[in-house]
Amino acid sequence: MQGPLRKPDGCDKTIFMLTFIRNKQNQWEQFKADLKVKNTLHFHIVDTVEVIVVALCMALVFRHFVLQTSKVPSGSMIPTLQIGDRLFVNKFIYRFGPPHRGDIVVFNSPFNDGVQYVKRCVALPNDTIEVRHGEIYINGTLEVFPGINIQNDDTFYGPKKIPADSYFMMGDNRGNSYDSRYWGVVSRKDILGKAVITIWPIPRMQVLH
Repeated sequence: MQGPLRKPDGCDKTIFMLTFIRNKQNQWEQFKADLKVKNTLHFHIVDTVEVIVVALCMALVFRHFVLQTSKVPSGSMIPTLQIGDRLFVNKFIYRFGPPHRGDIVVFNSPFNDGVQYVKRCVALPNDTIEVRHGEIYINGTLEVFPGINIQNDDTFYGPKKIPADSYFMMGDNRGNSYDSRYWGVVSRKDILGKAVITIWPIPRMQVLH
């Protein structure tokens, strides 16, 4: 007597899906081969459309998961970044590890208005941050970013402990930066990626630090 039917597990579903995709691909290749014999013009049209569709799909996947461009919306990062600078943003890097202190980070606005902000990550989860005369102290120690032209102001903030999975962002142009001192920390889920290169305007192309 035949036993009860076994519910397919995840491995079975994967094998089924791969087999299905392979069969469909074989059918598509056979369709193109037959079309090439019947009508060369139609074959070249179909082949060209296929290349375009595949390229668009790859571009969408690349933009969503790997790399995107972003535009600097304000002067809060002057002189490191100027208003209107175009950036390449690495969206892949933070899938393997968290942001580091000093990274230039692109993230969703805390006001849910569709704007993307660009700031420097200055404090990490569980850090205690304090700002004295515009200078940053992390866990009681002055934090210096070597080689970075920071425009300090005379503000004070904290001390405040950063919650888990949250980051404190500030602009390099401290006196003209609307940042975590005013609207709070940024959740890890709102971080889009790390700004790595300015690509426009061309005279300002640079690897970012």
